[in-house]
Amino acid sequence: MIVLTGERPEAKTVGRKIKGRIDSADLFIGVLTRRHKLGDSQSWTTSPWVIEEKGYSIGQKPARPVILLIEEGISVPSETGGLEGDLEYIKFLRYEFDSAKERLREVLAEEILRIQSREKFPSSR
Repeated sequence: MIVLTGERPEAKTVGRKIKGRIDSADLFIGVLTRRHKLGDSQSWTTSPWVIEEKGYSIGQKPARPVILLIEEGISVPSETGGLEGDLEYIKFLRYEFDSAKERLREVLAEEILRIQSREKFPSSR
């Protein structure tokens, strides 16, 4: 498994670089961390980049699996609805990540098996 990030500089726009890396990936893992507090509530915003990257990943053909790690305090898709309101996600606390890390390992192991199975037995579509 290779982890792709947008950190390595390239001579193209950031958006094109990120889209190209998403296009070459077998699955998408979005990490939604707290960004800005919303007024006096306990709710936070997250990075609009990650939200757009998630949407881009879902919209590509073939669609790839999406795994979301969502920090406590951020509204989750099932609470906010929308086209992707039924996505699975893993909640985590910033300074207590161990339980989320274990769940992520389980989900990744399942997805890797699915990806390997697809590669061995491609569909005839």
